[in-house]
Amino acid sequence: MVALREDTPRPRTVIIETNQTRAELLGHYLAGHGEFEIVAMKCTAASGVQAVARGNPDVILVSFAQPDLDVTETIARLRQATEAKIIGLVPQCSEYLIHLLTNAGCHGLFHEADEGLAGLMRIIERVQQGKHAISASVAKVQLALRMAPTSFPKLLSMREQDALVCIAHALTDEEIGRQMNISVGTALSHRKRIMNKLGIHSTPKLIDFCIEKGFRNAPLPRRFAETEFTVTSAPTWIKEAGPGAGRRGQSSPRIPSKCLNGRNRRNGFRSSLTLHAAWPEYVRTPSSMAKV
Repeated sequence: MVALREDTPRPRTVIIETNQTRAELLGHYLAGHGEFEIVAMKCTAASGVQAVARGNPDVILVSFAQPDLDVTETIARLRQATEAKIIGLVPQCSEYLIHLLTNAGCHGLFHEADEGLAGLMRIIERVQQGKHAISASVAKVQLALRMAPTSFPKLLSMREQDALVCIAHALTDEEIGRQMNISVGTALSHRKRIMNKLGIHSTPKLIDFCIEKGFRNAPLPRRFAETEFTVTSAPTWIKEAGPGAGRRGQSSPRIPSKCLNGRNRRNGFRSSLTLHAAWPEYVRTPSSMAKV
């Protein structure tokens, strides 16, 4: 149990937990036994990030039991909003979830089924002391992923792991192509390459692998869709290109082809481009700024 001196300020804490009852019980325990000040309890990642930005907490407890929660994006947004210590509450020690959380940069990871609330208090105490703290079962999975030469993080690229999440959700190659903004042929190539690397020779066995490793519990990767935007503040090298730049017979610099859809990729710069959502700092929609 965390014992605070009388002159020590109570750590300000934000709880992000999809189950309201669990959040209230955890908040009551921390306030009563750990002498924590509960700043906010939120049920979604978006509202939790907003509460963190407003509340300036010392500790953030975020549950990853939400099926549609993007682990990497949530942790990145929390780290951008505050310098508070982030402790992930892990509902199950699936390899894919632990892999994502390990790379995301949590200060502590607590496996809820492993230890009781007293174990969580010990992890919070170690994290407050500036140490990295994880539950024993989480450490076991991390060690297995690190030591096994055939673990999926060592064999598959991040893009292939995204494709594997889509396969785990039983998407067809056409649906994978739409979800990842790739062609059907590329989606099929991803599937074949993944099966070859993993030594799996049938789709049913590949889906079994996805379920075993936890890919089925991950949300589908965000669509990297192309959206119509209007350029309002283009970089200097785009401005210098001007209308018609990059057409046949001209030597002006060209916009990278990945920024343009089929028509504009061939014809070069025009007044209205189809830019990927990954370029929000250069563009805005006709009605409002697009910050994807």
